[in-house]
Amino acid sequence: MNKEKFLKELDEIVEDKIFIGNNKQNLEEEISRNSWSISISQQLANHFTVEEIRGFFRAVITNRTDQIKKSNSKNECFFIHGLIRYQKG
Repeated sequence: MNKEKFLKELDEIVEDKIFIGNNKQNLEEEISRNSWSISISQQLANHFTVEEIRGFFRAVITNRTDQIKKSNSKNECFFIHGLIRYQKG
């Protein structure tokens, strides 16, 4: 996979609609539907700058924030959380 194709696939995450539950019973579904796992080989990662990766995360956060602001949810609290793990291999 090349850089352009990988970025195109990331667009799906940026543009994805979030799921906002109505109560605590929806929490597991909310977590499941709003979580993603992204993997990239070291060879492909070498073609990216830190700013390009930051740009992706900024776009995701902006999209999610906009969706939350436009939602009719009465929930008091929202979290946008990310975890980045580096693995050698």
